[in-house]
Amino acid sequence: MNNKATFFKISLSLALLVFLSTLLDWDQVAGSTANIQLLWWIPTIALLLGQIVVLAGRWQIMIHRADTPITYIDALRMSVLGNLANILIIASLGGILARIALAIRHGVSLARASTAAIADRLMTLVALVLMAGIFSFLIPAHLPTALVTAAKIGTALLIIAIATFPFAFQYLLDTLPRKITSHPSIEYVREMTQSPRHVLLILGSSLIGQAFYFAAIILMTWVVAPEIDIPSLLALLPIITLLASLPISFGGWGVREGAFVFGLGLMGISPESAFIISVQIGFLSLLTTILCGVPALLNGNIKALLKQHCAKKADPAC
Repeated sequence: MNNKATFFKISLSLALLVFLSTLLDWDQVAGSTANIQLLWWIPTIALLLGQIVVLAGRWQIMIHRADTPITYIDALRMSVLGNLANILIIASLGGILARIALAIRHGVSLARASTAAIADRLMTLVALVLMAGIFSFLIPAHLPTALVTAAKIGTALLIIAIATFPFAFQYLLDTLPRKITSHPSIEYVREMTQSPRHVLLILGSSLIGQAFYFAAIILMTWVVAPEIDIPSLLALLPIITLLASLPISFGGWGVREGAFVFGLGLMGISPESAFIISVQIGFLSLLTTILCGVPALLNGNIKALLKQHCAKKADPAC
């Protein structure tokens, strides 16, 4: 990864965390840590694992092809190793490149793997915007009406885009030169959109995956701030998650904390409690990724070593 980009992400995370520290009462932060209950980390990690399991299924659908079949276990391994790469390479791009490389290793073409990786990220954005619109009616009246308006407009535009995409895409296929429309990436999009089953499965898994993540946040928020209004929190979570997922910082640190402090602050949650909630979510997401990624990484290395050993020994039992 580019050293300048790495330096920028780490610097931005540190700058945001330092800025937030000036807004917090650290005595209250220390008091809020008393609300941390380690036993509740177990179901939270289980929910985060649920998200990984569901989104691995989405990845399998997006790269599977009859001539290059991908098992669910293979897709799961690619997903968790991609998530681990986000940490090791300090960038969302690292995770994308890891997924592409692993897919190619399993026989998927470069064009298909690259297009699927981009589409995979795009579907997460689609799910967040849809959920923002779905839950926008839950936003309390005392919160800024701009949030409701933005959520409804964004959702309406997205629904229109989804509904009209097949027609617009077909129009492009009919008008653009064959040299362009025969590109493997265009063929991939054609293949995906021509199967309503694939579209529904990909969209459904995207929504379910985000629902697992939201449930984890709701659980951690409820533990720290039991007085939280769950419907209102549910309405704000897609917006908070969108802000927190911006790939401009080191692992989301700083940006996520700022989004939580601002978003939960609109609901009357103190900045100190919001900060503690965000740090727990960040840490548990990191822990879950490591718990899944390291075994998958070691498993891959062990298999590679065994294959090398068998090749050297020419052992027919291998």
